[in-house]
Amino acid sequence: MAKPLPAQDFNQPNPKTNRLKHWYVPRRSVRGRLTLLNLVLLTLLFIVLCLAQYFLLANFLKNSLSNSLQTEARPVIEQRVGQAGGAFNGGEGRNGNVPSQQAGERILSDLNSNLTLAVIVDANGRVVKPTSVDDTSTSFTGHLIQITQSLVAPEAVSQRINLADISPALNQLASPPADLLQRAFKGETGLSYSTHLTGWDDAVVVLIPLTINNPPRPPKGNPGQQPQQGNSAAALVIAGSNAANENALSDLLLINAGAFGILLLVISLVSPVVAGSSLRPLRRMIQTTRVIAAGDLSHRVQLESDRDEIGQLAVSFNRMVDQLERQFKMQRQLVADASHELRTPLTAIKGSLEVMLLGGTASNPEAADRLLKTMHRESVRLTRLVNDLLTLSKLDQGESIQLQPINLLNLTREVKASIELFIEQGEKPVSVLLQGFPGAGEPAAWVSGSPERLKQVLYNLLDNAVKFSPPHSVVTLELEQPMLLPARFGSGTAQPDPATAQKYYRLAVRDRGPGIPLEDLPHIFDRFYRGDASRSRRNGGSGLGLAIAQALLAAQGGYVEVESRPENGSMFYLYLPAAREYLPGKRLTEQGLTQPAS
Repeated sequence: MAKPLPAQDFNQPNPKTNRLKHWYVPRRSVRGRLTLLNLVLLTLLFIVLCLAQYFLLANFLKNSLSNSLQTEARPVIEQRVGQAGGAFNGGEGRNGNVPSQQAGERILSDLNSNLTLAVIVDANGRVVKPTSVDDTSTSFTGHLIQITQSLVAPEAVSQRINLADISPALNQLASPPADLLQRAFKGETGLSYSTHLTGWDDAVVVLIPLTINNPPRPPKGNPGQQPQQGNSAAALVIAGSNAANENALSDLLLINAGAFGILLLVISLVSPVVAGSSLRPLRRMIQTTRVIAAGDLSHRVQLESDRDEIGQLAVSFNRMVDQLERQFKMQRQLVADASHELRTPLTAIKGSLEVMLLGGTASNPEAADRLLKTMHRESVRLTRLVNDLLTLSKLDQGESIQLQPINLLNLTREVKASIELFIEQGEKPVSVLLQGFPGAGEPAAWVSGSPERLKQVLYNLLDNAVKFSPPHSVVTLELEQPMLLPARFGSGTAQPDPATAQKYYRLAVRDRGPGIPLEDLPHIFDRFYRGDASRSRRNGGSGLGLAIAQALLAAQGGYVEVESRPENGSMFYLYLPAAREYLPGKRLTEQGLTQPAS
């Protein structure tokens, strides 16, 4: 019995199918696409240029042959007419009794050859032509025949005649287009057209206007009157062989085809090399991204030049990786610092609980009270740390803050009262002083922001100032009048218009503490950064207060900067955006309604 075939999961990829795809689906590499694009564009350009060259040269050769035929015919006409005594083009012969037909036959004798054919057609449809095309050594004996179709008058009656002794090429030549023939009869020069003459070659035909002296005709009805001799319009139709020009054009096409084949071969060989050289920086970037994706953020793309688009892409890529590396380092540092900060209060709480569980405070109520106070203090610290981390997380995620006009004096007084209550509960007597705020009857200072968030910023800064200030010192909050934002904050306008630019109140928080070392100033707004970690931890700090203050101000459109001198205190400057509708020049009521300033 045959074994049943194993069940196949059609949702899983089939290795054989993938291999077939790999063989049947070509790899569309950038180098291959560039090479193909170059070949297609080159082919189109070459075809357009060859066609333009062909038609321009063909037109030039046609015009050259036409001019050559006219140049060749003019001296013959002048010479033969003068010798025969006839008149063409208004010329007068030396002997008036010589028929003009003889001059026409001499002209045709000189002009007809293996390379040129000529006939003369007059306005009456009569043609002077040779009896033999090859007879060029002597004068042609011609005769006059009536053309079967009318060349001038459409109402003329067609009449079939025997043209067996005239070659087909001359028959075609004797019947030029009627419109060109009529224009030649009117004296227009420079007329030509191209045609194919049966039994001959492709030819360029030129029409040259002539004037023929007609033979004397006896007057009708009056035998005694002198014969009349009149002039009539005629045209010399001369055709030149275009075989040499056609051969030249054919040779040109062959040369262009050969050159095109060689050029395609060269482009096919050179284009992949040039494209590969141009794409080499991209391959480096691919290798670098693979290393970075593996976790090593220290690699960068190394390029010789950044002047082209690929170089600029590499520079942008390196900047992006730099920023990612900084973000990852900050994230790792944040996790490590947060873990360290969380471990300290948790360890204290855990130790206190273990002592109480082991009965170490059963007979010592004072020790139990101290342990409970320690656990409470550490739990408060732990709660504050968690709240700070949550605040930073929300700000990093772009939490929107509802802005509204805030009376800065009232808000500062509330924060001052909270800080003074904290000072009274501590052991360090420090005073808080307000300066520069508007007094009674003066316009209030209104800023745009969130009251709760701005209170948090001011409380953090005043709390730090009080902690690091010596006893019996003064912490000052000084307010300055609205000003333009300093250029160092990157306002985006080199010289903003004072009438329309956003104004800012600057609020300075000064203390008389030991100051901040110069090497710590660039990092004090970093998260969990503490220049003196042991002292900061003794004061209950976690290194997040200034980072939160900066993030909260940025979310409200404000800025913060610091100045400090060792042993001379620190100064934090807050730039708070002024409420435009409440700028000085308008007086505000306690309800926030604007009134014209008195």
